[in-house]
Amino acid sequence: MSEEPLRATAEMCALCPKLCRHVCTVATVTRSEADLPNEKCRFAGEGWARGHFRPDEVEHLYACCLCGLCTAWCEPGWDVPAVIEAARRDIARAGLAPEPAQRMAAHVQNLGNPLGEPRGTRLAPIADQVAPLPEQADVLLFFGCNTLYRQVEIARATLALLEAAGQEVTVWREEACCGEPLRALGFLDEARASAEALLGAVRASGARRVVFTCPSCLRMVREVYPRLGLALPEGVEWLHHTAYLLDLLEAGHLAPGRALGWRATYHDPCALGRGLGLYEAPRRLLGRLPGVQVVEMFHHGERALCCGAGGGMGGLDLRIAVEAGRKVVAMAQAAGADHLVTACPTCKGSFARHTAASEGLEVWDVAEALAAALEALPGPQARRARSS
Repeated sequence: MSEEPLRATAEMCALCPKLCRHVCTVATVTRSEADLPNEKCRFAGEGWARGHFRPDEVEHLYACCLCGLCTAWCEPGWDVPAVIEAARRDIARAGLAPEPAQRMAAHVQNLGNPLGEPRGTRLAPIADQVAPLPEQADVLLFFGCNTLYRQVEIARATLALLEAAGQEVTVWREEACCGEPLRALGFLDEARASAEALLGAVRASGARRVVFTCPSCLRMVREVYPRLGLALPEGVEWLHHTAYLLDLLEAGHLAPGRALGWRATYHDPCALGRGLGLYEAPRRLLGRLPGVQVVEMFHHGERALCCGAGGGMGGLDLRIAVEAGRKVVAMAQAAGADHLVTACPTCKGSFARHTAASEGLEVWDVAEALAAALEALPGPQARRARSS
């Protein structure tokens, strides 16, 4: 089993008087004591001690977004997501992962995405922007599954911005999943093939920078690939698109001139903030856009709420993702914002379920906001920006 380095963490968390109970993304929706972080650590510890996991333990160990919010509030800093991930690996290796998790894992391996979408349609919505790009370039833009299949407007905006900035860009024309959903669901061993394919594409592209629109993909490459024993190409920078776009903006390659007239609040995605420690770049970028007043939600930064769809939860239990997303939208409205801006396609999708039907609040990606101020948005996005 995978538990040895984490047994002490699971034991100590299980003994805690539940000081993080008020913030657990899942438990605050289900109102179940069994979904609290300390109970999940107890289940992990008992399953490891027994040598196998009971069905009820499996159920609750997969009722977790891996968002790290419990650890952010934890005074000793126990790494609860690491315990959950290790338990899930043992559960998956025993063939006991829940059916939705097994289905998503099979989709990644067979279709190149966890969503069950056809492999061949991945780049179809942006074919007009991709067609003129060279096979090799200084910058490789990696979009990720949720961007291309669910939030393609982020891909369109980012491509338009890099073109406007005069950047030499290419894409992986056979782009497939980075393997992050496999890791989150316990199938870490199976993620190796996805990792090797992505790294091979980076080497073939000749890129010195790889820019990601999805922070979960970026975190997977930076932190997990080396754990799989895979060497990252030397001399390559791995960047989130908000950080790269801020660099271009501050270097004068982009000059937004359209005043947006927004009162915007920024939501910190779990993988980007608590995961990679990137909090300031998106805020600095938003703060440089003409006519944008940035206000903070009550919970922000390291203690920002999760959108509810991380850790595979969007496919495991949509009800939890929906209710968790609703809380963030309500908090943005309480802050007096008319635009909720984030930097993750999964988060944007989680919030858009609610803002699409709400009055006075829209959800945007940071790249879309910059492109709107630059008047670089293509097609329908440009019309949306003008009416915003």
